Amino acid sequence: MLSENDQDLTDKWLSESLNFFRRLDFYRQFNDLTIEDLVQEVKSQRDKIWDEPFDPSSETADIELLSFDNERVWYQDAEADVGMGNEVYVDALQAWAAISRGAFNPQNIREYWESDYGPIIVEFTIKDAEYRLEPKLLLDWLDVNIVFELNRLIEDMGYQFAIHKPFSQSVFIVVLTSEEKSTLERVRGWEFVK
Repeated sequence: MLSENDQDLTDKWLSESLNFFRRLDFYRQFNDLTIEDLVQEVKSQRDKIWDEPFDPSSETADIELLSFDNERVWYQDAEADVGMGNEVYVDALQAWAAISRGAFNPQNIREYWESDYGPIIVEFTIKDAEYRLEPKLLLDWLDVNIVFELNRLIEDMGYQFAIHKPFSQSVFIVVLTSEEKSTLERVRGWEFVK
């Protein structure tokens, strides 16, 4: 259990961090909340998952803080039970579309496997144009690097998918403008997969 002073310092970090991230359009689903109420909301959501309090000194503090913003962030385990018939890539593309800020809107997503060992084909349409991805077979792990292929499809929208530098087998994906990405690197020390 945190001392009162430690709790005050954590709440101060949460408040300052949430104010910063709100300026980058995170947690917009809670725009009607004061920053104090948003701090309590995030702490409440976190308490449902983890037993220990936020640790602002952790290298994953920002990731943990933003992991509750399901409208902007995809934060999942990459070991995702990828296999024939599981449609993991269909689900992933739908989830990535949901966080894309309207930049990526695939329709008719289909996932095909030639055998249990691949190759894997993922097809979809955007504005009546057909697209095809061929994710690598990585046992039961999701090939998240296909987001870089998706970036070519949305480059004219001003947004890009960005993968935070891995720190575990979980993957943190967010869609950013180049200015937002630069700000996160410069101000918060974020590192992204190139």
